[in-house]
Amino acid sequence: MSYTITRRDDLPVLISEVSTDFDPRSDLQPLLAELDAAFAAMDGPFYYIANIGESKWNFAQVVQALGQVAGSNAAMLLRNPHLRETLVVAHSDLIELGVRALSQTQYGGLRAHLMDSVEEALAYVRKDVSSP
Repeated sequence: MSYTITRRDDLPVLISEVSTDFDPRSDLQPLLAELDAAFAAMDGPFYYIANIGESKWNFAQVVQALGQVAGSNAAMLLRNPHLRETLVVAHSDLIELGVRALSQTQYGGLRAHLMDSVEEALAYVRKDVSSP
């Protein structure tokens, strides 16, 4: 399988991780469908960490993924009323550009932040949930 979805027991966090063979053309829609079910199963506010640090996407794949994520079903998924923040782990200037584009109106004005590692994202969540 080209991706995994994990729910943390110690924090209100869902993590998806894609492998190097993840292809947005064939794999993104099944991932989004599974995320929809995982988001629905979360009780209360939660954070979503998308670890795409291993991906080797080209420009066309990033544009296609943005279009799919900005589409009505995916955009609604990322607008889940219990979703506090989306944290994207990536190591590519191209992916960074895509994450920034998500906040633009034409891509749905979604809230997403770039992180260097899953550990950094988890530390961010720990700090946020401990704040009053």
